[in-house]
Amino acid sequence: MDEPRTSRLLNERIKILVITAASLLPLAVIVVLVVAGVYVPVFRALGDLATQTMDEMIPLHELELALHRSTMAARDPFDPVVFDASVSSAAEHYGRLLEVIPSKDGQAVLQSSRRRWKTAERTFRDAAPESLEVAAARYAAEIEHLSSELDGLHAGLHDEIIDQIETASAAERRGILLITGAVALSLGVGLVGSVLITRDRRRLVDNALTDGLTGTANRKAFESKFGEMAAKNGPFALILFDIDRFKTINDTHGHATGDAALLAVVESAGASLRENDYLTRLGGDEFAVLAPGVRKGEAVAMAERIRRAVGARTVIAPDGGAFTVKLSMGVAEWPANGRTLSELSHAADLALYAAKRSGRDMVIDAPDQPERCVAMGGSGR
Repeated sequence: MDEPRTSRLLNERIKILVITAASLLPLAVIVVLVVAGVYVPVFRALGDLATQTMDEMIPLHELELALHRSTMAARDPFDPVVFDASVSSAAEHYGRLLEVIPSKDGQAVLQSSRRRWKTAERTFRDAAPESLEVAAARYAAEIEHLSSELDGLHAGLHDEIIDQIETASAAERRGILLITGAVALSLGVGLVGSVLITRDRRRLVDNALTDGLTGTANRKAFESKFGEMAAKNGPFALILFDIDRFKTINDTHGHATGDAALLAVVESAGASLRENDYLTRLGGDEFAVLAPGVRKGEAVAMAERIRRAVGARTVIAPDGGAFTVKLSMGVAEWPANGRTLSELSHAADLALYAAKRSGRDMVIDAPDQPERCVAMGGSGR
């Protein structure tokens, strides 16, 4: 939950409490003291928690994604453009995380991870052309070890956030007891407090599962939905896609225009999907669709509809510039291309990067055999 949204929740609560205090003057002083001493700190803590999530958890996920992409680019055939971009992104996120993660243990893990990654990267770059395949395999193995360490850091940050939520919940419970005692003579005030708490908890749950910019599901909700669909024994399809040359859009027109492009993608993609399809923003410009009851061939056609709908839309930048958004898309089917989320995502990710290497702005499905890839659409910029 971002800061403006937290402020709106707090403002709504203050308004309701002022009305309650005005109608119950004998209890007004007690209510104000309880709110000032308990509820305001709780919501400030929740606001700090939202900021911590944005500053730490998201960059950590982006770092792991950049490292994964660099290993994909390092493999035969080596893609130096994607590799350099992934390395640059990883370096940026390492630096950002070292600035925002306060704990000494977390700093130590990041410092060690960055040193080992830089060593692995230099070793790969220095490899002779004839030994590039072996160097890529060693680089991928080192990144796998680093990912395990970063997963441990991710788990530690998650536990810390859970602890803070429990602390805030404990403070909230104390506030409820104080308010209950203060307004024992007024059932109406007690009902107001109950409604406020229930509504805020629902909003916190909704925000925990929703992407703040686009309003789509976020990665946590996506992982939960995958588990539900896999438990039903399918079949279903996974469509992964991202915006071609999204960094160029941000660099040319600014990040506000980049956000507008993301929103345009969500609106156009959503209009191309069925009601029970599950659109998710995984992070950055990367999106996913879980399509229940759909085989790979149908999913390729669905992805093609999304690609065309997005490409037909013109985005107007604040500087007056106009451009269209192009997508590279990878499609995989459960369980044919993988039974676990990691396996299925990996298959779709390989297809997505095949689309990138084949010229972008196209759909490629995960093949039954690695050498068989079918591409659809696109000008191939």
